[in-house]
Amino acid sequence: MAEVNLGAVISAMTRPLDIEDAVKEYGKVTVQLVGEDGNSFSILGRVSLALRRAGWPPEKIKLVKDEMMSSDYDHLLRTALTVCKEEK
Repeated sequence: MAEVNLGAVISAMTRPLDIEDAVKEYGKVTVQLVGEDGNSFSILGRVSLALRRAGWPPEKIKLVKDEMMSSDYDHLLRTALTVCKEEK
C-alpha cells in the first residue's frame, strides 16, 4: 500500500481557502482575459503582474501561482477567476 503524506494533502485542501482569504484582504485584480493569448504561461504572467501591481504580498502571489500550476488548464482558469475580475 502506498504511503500518503497527510501534511501535503491537508496543505492542498487549505490552499483555496487561503486564496479566498487573500482576496477578501487585498481585493480582486482586474485582468484582461478575453481576447488575449490563452496560453497557460501568458495567463499566469498577466495574473501575477496584476497581483504585484495591486500590492499583493509576494507570499500570497506565490500561493496563487502555485495553485494555478497545481493541476490542469481548467483549474488554472478557475483559480485565475478567483482572484481576478474581468476588464471591461
